[in-house]
Amino acid sequence: MGKYGNDTLGLDTYAKRQVAQADGSRLEEPLPDLLFDWISPPLCGGIMSGSTAISTGCTSSFRGKIYAGFIEAVTGQSLYQETIPTEVVKQIHLDLSQWCATESYANRQALLETHRITMAQAHALANWFNVVQTESGIVCGWW
Repeated sequence: MGKYGNDTLGLDTYAKRQVAQADGSRLEEPLPDLLFDWISPPLCGGIMSGSTAISTGCTSSFRGKIYAGFIEAVTGQSLYQETIPTEVVKQIHLDLSQWCATESYANRQALLETHRITMAQAHALANWFNVVQTESGIVCGWW
């Protein structure tokens, strides 16, 4: 298997944001699943998937191990980080979006096949990171 195959621990990737409290402190909370519900196809579910009974689509968390190799190949960023700050989340979104829009068909197909994901999933990842960066969120990893 590859770098993120069976020899690497699992990874759940989830989105959070900081919310100001009345006392001036900041509390981190998961981004609401409904912000991601429009993304299709849903990404492979993570630790917090299904935490909202209303959500039937994509959620604020996904199985990072499934997509880590692809994201690193396109963006140079590893999902195997405890926290990815908003500025880096924005760059990941830009890199994924640009790759989806401009990479040649042959190059896209080769990378998608290598990492066993579909073009629809690549677009869904770009959309997921767009939601996080739009909400000034951060991405967290848990393994």
